[in-house]
Amino acid sequence: MSNALEAIAPKILARGMKHFCHQAIMPRLVRADFSAEAAQKGDTIDIPIAQEISVEDVTPSHTPPQVADSNAKTVSIQLDNWKRAAFYLTDKELTQIDADNDFVPLHMREAVSALASAVNQSLLNLYTDTAQVIGSPNGNLFTQDESHKTNSYSTVNSIIGARTILNSQAAPKEGRSGILSFENEADMLALPNFSEAHRAGDSNVSIRGEIGQKYGINWFSSDDVVYKKRTKDGVNIDAVATAGSTDMTLKTLHEAIKPGDVLIVKEEVVGLIKSVGTFSNNAKTQTIKLHEPLDKGIATDAPMYIMGNAYNNLVFHADAFALAMRPMTSSAAYNGLGNRIMSVVDPETGLSMRLEISRQYKQTVWEFDILWGVKMVRPEWAVRVLG
Repeated sequence: MSNALEAIAPKILARGMKHFCHQAIMPRLVRADFSAEAAQKGDTIDIPIAQEISVEDVTPSHTPPQVADSNAKTVSIQLDNWKRAAFYLTDKELTQIDADNDFVPLHMREAVSALASAVNQSLLNLYTDTAQVIGSPNGNLFTQDESHKTNSYSTVNSIIGARTILNSQAAPKEGRSGILSFENEADMLALPNFSEAHRAGDSNVSIRGEIGQKYGINWFSSDDVVYKKRTKDGVNIDAVATAGSTDMTLKTLHEAIKPGDVLIVKEEVVGLIKSVGTFSNNAKTQTIKLHEPLDKGIATDAPMYIMGNAYNNLVFHADAFALAMRPMTSSAAYNGLGNRIMSVVDPETGLSMRLEISRQYKQTVWEFDILWGVKMVRPEWAVRVLG
């Protein structure tokens, strides 16, 4: 390996990390456990989770009261995501990197963006673990129809509803975020509450297209928000479901139900499906269990269906999710074979990345890889917003 490549490698790693930190939105919004301690795939990280502390009446006494055990609970996260993205650099690009502190080659940018997207998706895919859902069963999250044209408040009911759910679950007011698909963000940007400066209170939306904080929620958008594809499937239940129940058997199904699917009754979202039984292809039936008990009963002849295609936006508190990321262990064996491996941990975000340089026949391969794990730890502090 030439001295020239070894000299420029730290610049490539630092530039790649800078772009990675910019593209990885979700890691900045959730509870994260970072460390410079190297690890390998399969390792488990224990992250402390705050527990409730109750207040007690004060009774003067010569004997001090017993202090409750304050040992924090922990949740274990396995570092089971190990992703790589490789690319080539031309001699011209290497020269530009060395000469221009802001230059990021196209292929390098794409490699880093792909890794950032993988981290975002791993967190956004946890939407199936949320216990609460809100939004339109027809995908019209912020659309103004004829009856709403004179009442812009009605178009933000989903936002207010999500805020209300977090309030009812005692989620802290600070640290709340919302992430929308690009399509749903575009609908939000068109709302008078956001686009008109005299209503929104600032001009960031109309001038720079930045929503910022509205209704106590910091808003972001991402192309990684999950678009769940499913055929809208009309169903029935085999027996009356009473208020408070979570288990039922659905029939007349056309395809198997999966955890995370949404049950709609009389055009209202009534529940998220937490777990399912075996789908009977012959009888077209399947048992399901909802995340939350039904607010009201369902008759056997009630019009109901499993929701079809939808974006799964999220409104959540930072402590609803947990992310653990560690730099990869550098192997002396690879270095001995002529490869060069180096890792970096960003001092501001804590995100880490490794760069490996390997020489092939007449060409040099540059490869970034990252190691992390994710988990939903407070599902009651996350709301799935259908769009």
